Amino acid sequence: MSNRPAEQCETWITGIGIVSSLGEGLEATWDALHQGRVNVDQKTYAPWMVHPLPPLELDARIMTGLRFLFRVTLRRLDLAAEIYHLREPQKIPLVMSQDETRRLLAVASSLKVRVLLSLGYGCGLRAGEVVRLKVKHIDSAQKIIRVEQSKSRKDRNVMLSPDTLDLLRQWWKTRRRGFDSTIPVEERWLFPGRRPGKPMTTRQLNRLFHEAADAAGIRKGVTLHALRHSFATHLLERGTDIRFIQALLGHDKLDTTARYARVATGMIAGIESPLDLLSQPRRKPRKNRKDPPT
Repeated sequence: MSNRPAEQCETWITGIGIVSSLGEGLEATWDALHQGRVNVDQKTYAPWMVHPLPPLELDARIMTGLRFLFRVTLRRLDLAAEIYHLREPQKIPLVMSQDETRRLLAVASSLKVRVLLSLGYGCGLRAGEVVRLKVKHIDSAQKIIRVEQSKSRKDRNVMLSPDTLDLLRQWWKTRRRGFDSTIPVEERWLFPGRRPGKPMTTRQLNRLFHEAADAAGIRKGVTLHALRHSFATHLLERGTDIRFIQALLGHDKLDTTARYARVATGMIAGIESPLDLLSQPRRKPRKNRKDPPT
C-alpha cells in the first residue's frame, strides 16, 4: 500500500480540476484503509463501507475521488474497476400552489424581502442569480433580465414583468446609498451585502425565505429552490410551451424540464380516470343508414 498522505491526493485532484471537496471522501477512505477497517484485497469492496452516507446518497464527486485514489495513488486497478456509480432515486420537485405562493409574498416582512422572493418566483431565478443581480442586468426597454455566467457558465434572458419592474423601482428608491457612490451605477448590486463590494449572501436569502414560509403557514418542507420549481410548474399548467420554459430555466436537456410535468397538479387533476368511464352509461353504436334504393 502506498504511504502517500491523503492531503497529497487532495492536492493532485484539485490540480487536475476536480473539486476540492473530494478531499473529504479521500480522507475517510484513506483512514479506513490505514486503520485496517477495510481489506483492500476484498473483491466485494463497496465504497459505502467507509462512508457514513447510505449507498444511494453518495455524491458522484466522491465516487470519482475514490476511483482516483485506487487507480492513481494506490495503483490498485482491480479495486478501481469495482467502483461504479449507483443510480440515484428520482424524486419529483416539491412545489407550492398558487395560493401558497400568494400568501408567501403577502407576508413578506419588508419590501426587500418581497422583491427577492418575487424575482425567484416570477423569473425562475436561482438564489445565487437573485443576489448577484446588478443594475445593468435590468433591461426595462426590452422587458428582460439578463442572467450572466450562471450555472455551467451560461448567459440567458428571462422575462421582466410589469409587476416585477414596479417592485424593483420601488426598491431602488429605498435602497441604502452612499457606501457605493464611487461605483458606476450600472455596476452596483441591487442587493448589497454587509461586506463592502459584495452582494448579500444566499444564506441570508434562504433565512428570509423560511421566515416568510413560516409566517404564511406553509407546512410543506419547501426550500428556497421551490420558488423556481413553482415558476416552471405553474407556467406548464397554463399551457406555456415546454421549450420556452427550458430556455427560461437555462436547462441543457429538455428531459430536465420535462420532469415538471410530473408535478403539474392542475394538469394531472384534469385528466379523466378510466375508472370514471366505467360508471358512465355505455353508448350504443350507431348503425349506418343506407340510402333507400331509388
